[in-house]
Amino acid sequence: LLMVEIYRHGQECTLVVRDNGDGFDLLRVERGHGLINLNARTSDLGGRCEIDSAPGRGTTVRLTFPGRGAEPRPRS
Repeated sequence: LLMVEIYRHGQECTLVVRDNGDGFDLLRVERGHGLINLNARTSDLGGRCEIDSAPGRGTTVRLTFPGRGAEPRPRS
């Protein structure tokens, strides 16, 4: 099962993607290009990326971005 939610709260827009798959241990996962790029691109747009997962529990990815008129944050 895959669930996708998009909502706006004040000036922020949030995208949540949730599944009920195998999940993974965030402390033991190999950080390949996928997770690194997801975090970098979200940050480039001034947003935040949160990943919640555990073996046997599925995964939730939450991307939150500033609304119109907000300045993107420079990458450090």
